[in-house]
This record gives sequence, structure tokens and C-alpha cells, in this order.
Amino acid sequence: MEEKHENSEKPVAAPTANSDTKEGVSRAAENTTNPQFKRIPIQRCRVCDVLSASPASDGNGNFFESPLSDRLSRVHLFGIVREVFASEDNKYAFITIDDTTGIIRCKAFGNTEVVTDIKAGHMVDVIGRIREYNDEVYIMPEIVRVQSDPNIETLRWVEILNVLKEKGIDTKAAAPSVSPVKVKETAVTEKHDASSEQPAPTEKVQKKDEPSDSSDARAKILEIIRTENKGDGADYPSIVSLSGFESGAVDTVLSELLSEGTCYEPRPGKIKVL
Repeated sequence: MEEKHENSEKPVAAPTANSDTKEGVSRAAENTTNPQFKRIPIQRCRVCDVLSASPASDGNGNFFESPLSDRLSRVHLFGIVREVFASEDNKYAFITIDDTTGIIRCKAFGNTEVVTDIKAGHMVDVIGRIREYNDEVYIMPEIVRVQSDPNIETLRWVEILNVLKEKGIDTKAAAPSVSPVKVKETAVTEKHDASSEQPAPTEKVQKKDEPSDSSDARAKILEIIRTENKGDGADYPSIVSLSGFESGAVDTVLSELLSEGTCYEPRPGKIKVL
């Protein structure tokens, strides 16, 4: 008797002209779901957690080590704005926030719109990347959101307590013993005493720093990725080194390129143009 096979072999379709493009898109989509390629999550924490973290690096980039995370990079902070500053050409600006556990600056280079409307006295949520320059740990903000509800402060401390409990960290000293002192609202300072802000001009003239034009930085980094790709993608350290920009600026451009699908990571530390 002739044996029947229900799962007969089906003919394989010939590759189309767009097969390479489809394969690239498929791999890019796969990278967003494969745990190995997941981007570092945002960690809710206190200012003191950021200031006490230890800088570290590997083939995949720079990060900080902390009891909250062995790879602390992007953080969510909440605090009161104590000081604001913007340069006359609006290419450099910062806000200083205080959550009673510490004070830290959030610096914006080139595109300063993220802190444009922030004033002293505002309660703000800040999401950004930790950076260190000239022995100062600061935040490069991605999002700064003003909060007007006075109950938000209590909510944020409850969230912090929950995070610390999950990590097994002592929570007795987590919440502040006093409420933040309200600061009178002031307009963004047009002129700033140079003696109180030495890093600003220094950072702008360093070889490795934030680009003044984000479109130029994007074009340069894309070109480096293309030329340095030897088949398996361009190395992250090579991209940073050849760009001449500070690693934070490179990270920002790469995040945009990866999120919009222009580039993808075939494996950690390697970047390819789709």
C-alpha cells in the first residue's frame, strides 16, 4: 500500500528583488523583541543614587553601577528646580534639581528645547542619561515634565520606596524628613557668572563633546557606521572615537536612528544601517 504523507514538501518561492530589504526589516523587528537586544530600561531613583553610582564601561558603551542596577544608564528623577541657565545663543542650558537627597544638574547641549520653559520652583519629572565630565555627574535630559499637582511629590516617594524594597535596600532613610523649600520663580538667566559655571565653555571646546548641529552629527555618524561596517556592523567604540563627539551625543543620535528603524543592532555593540 502506498503511504500518504499529509505534510508534503512545498515549493520554495524564488527570492524577490526586495528580499534583502525585507530580510533587514525582519531582523530589525526581531531585535526589538529578542531579550538579548532590549535597550536598558529607565530606572526610577533618587538623586543620591545617581551621585553615589560608580562609572563603568564595556564594549557596549558607558554606564554606572549601583545597588539599584549593575548597569544604570537611563534614570527617572523627581525634584524641585533650584536654578536655570541658558546661554545667549541657546546652544547650552541647564537646570539644577533638588529632591532633598542630593542636588544634580541636567544639561542640554545643542537642542535645548527640553528645558526652555522650565523655571526655578517648578516640580519636575526628569528622564535622561547619566553622564560624567570633569568629575561632575550630571543628567543629559530626554524629557522634562512640569508637575502642578502637589500630591505628585508624595506619590513619587511612595514609588521610590517600592523600588528600594524590591531591590532589598534599606528604606528607613529613603523619604526626606523635611519638605523641599519652595523657591521663588525666576526667569531664565540671560547672563551667568563665568566663575560659577566653568565647565560650560570648556565642554564646548573639547574635541569630544556635544555637536552644535544635530543634523550634522546624524549625517556624520551614519557615514561612520557605513564605512566602518566590515560585514557584521560598526563597533560602538569606533563610532564614538571617529565622530569626535562626547559619548552622550553619540548615544542620543544612535537612539534616534535605532528607534526610527534607520539602523539596527545585529548584536550588542554592533550597529548597521538598514
